[in-house]
Amino acid sequence: DLFEPANILVLPMERWNAYARLGLEVSDSFKPYAQFMYTNYNALQELAPTPAGGSTGFTVPVTNPFITAPLKALLAARPNPTAAFDLAKRFNALGGRTGFNTHDVWQLTSGATGDLVGSWTYDAYASYGRSVLNEIQGGNVRRDRTQALLNAADGGRSLCSRGLNLFGAAEISQACRDYISLEAKNLTVIEQSILEATATGDLADLPAGKLQAAFGASYRELDFDFRPDGGLQPGLVAGFNEQKPVSGVLNFKDAFTEVAVPLLADIDRESTRLNSSH
Repeated sequence: DLFEPANILVLPMERWNAYARLGLEVSDSFKPYAQFMYTNYNALQELAPTPAGGSTGFTVPVTNPFITAPLKALLAARPNPTAAFDLAKRFNALGGRTGFNTHDVWQLTSGATGDLVGSWTYDAYASYGRSVLNEIQGGNVRRDRTQALLNAADGGRSLCSRGLNLFGAAEISQACRDYISLEAKNLTVIEQSILEATATGDLADLPAGKLQAAFGASYRELDFDFRPDGGLQPGLVAGFNEQKPVSGVLNFKDAFTEVAVPLLADIDRESTRLNSSH
């Protein structure tokens, strides 16, 4: 395959982790703790050079100075010889479409456990997590600038060195490569906050064992914010997908309970329980 060398099938990835936990026993009823986790991912992807055709292709006026003599003769033989024509092109001169991703994830949790009354214990905590993904894309083609060079009577020489010749395997100058290419930078931020408390213990003694229960309540908030590069707006770029900014907030409030009812005991030294949760 012509484009096989430019595609990474196994993505190189580097990952770093850090973890810390602190716990104290102030008393049986108060055992505070704190926990911190951090992870960093770095990954690189590469696809074949940008293909531009169809909805992402270009039109070329017959006045373009780089049109070859054989192509001019073919265009002149059309029913409308002065009409612009469509051009599809894979931009090998710009290299592969690359994406370098740096992903930072960290979470901090702080809470306390301890005894309440009798067999009852509690666990209450607050947690905050944040995920930040930075992506740098290379190999994108600015469709508006490329079209401007194709439309120019001088082939774009007034905008970049030697103009833009997309016919055949003509070399594209570095100035024109810089003019039509886009290095896009995307940012995705996700934040999650959690408050949760649970209590567990025995409700009563039954013939087959203890009737146990757990009660709890939690609140979760999830914030999402995606900020794509301004050059990735619909219609402006060929290469990676066009993208629009997206953001939102979700809130969850939950209350739950679980009951464990012993049904049978002293059968092969095991007990049988019926669990119900809501």
